[in-house]
Amino acid sequence: MKYALISGSESGLALAVLDNLKKLDYTIFCCDLKYCENKVIDNIHYLKLDATNNDNINEVYDYISNITNKLDLISNFAGIVTLGSLVELDMDSLSKILNVNLISTYKLNAKFFPLLKEARGRIINISSEYAKICAIPFHGYYGISKHAFEVYNDSLRRELLGSGVKVVCMRPGAFKTNMQEGVMAQFGRMVDETNLYKTPLMKFFEEDGMELSI
Repeated sequence: MKYALISGSESGLALAVLDNLKKLDYTIFCCDLKYCENKVIDNIHYLKLDATNNDNINEVYDYISNITNKLDLISNFAGIVTLGSLVELDMDSLSKILNVNLISTYKLNAKFFPLLKEARGRIINISSEYAKICAIPFHGYYGISKHAFEVYNDSLRRELLGSGVKVVCMRPGAFKTNMQEGVMAQFGRMVDETNLYKTPLMKFFEEDGMELSI
């Protein structure tokens, strides 16, 4: 029997991965903040997880370690997008996106490493094309989080070369998921709320032929 943990399992890309893991007869631990309670359907365990909360991570670890002493795969899909000016948004904005996009992945991989090592398993971390794109105005929060994410991923990969645990980074582009759809709503709010950049942002939308609901 093979075991997989998927964080951010309700994201669009994660759902596609889950379909393939089901066909391979994995027992899957689907972890997401959206679940109201833990439940099991066939070989899929749906576990409520806030990966920024240490106590919650420990609870999920205890649950999984009572079922298996190994994990063949951890794949981390949890992530958020924050759009806005680096001098206008509140000072908690950077901390929040780093906690979700970087630190939660670090915590999960570190906590579950003993189970991965037992199986000589694999870590698949989901990055973004923004990790290698030069800085883009108003996308700084997301870009910072993903650049840091890939430094973490490559450092981890090099550290674990002799452990038998493989570390893989995937860098997808834009997909039509709920995250992608939410970006446009954030653009609209950004134009509505900015004090410094309303004129250039409105010009951008006009030249691009995009419509705003503000």
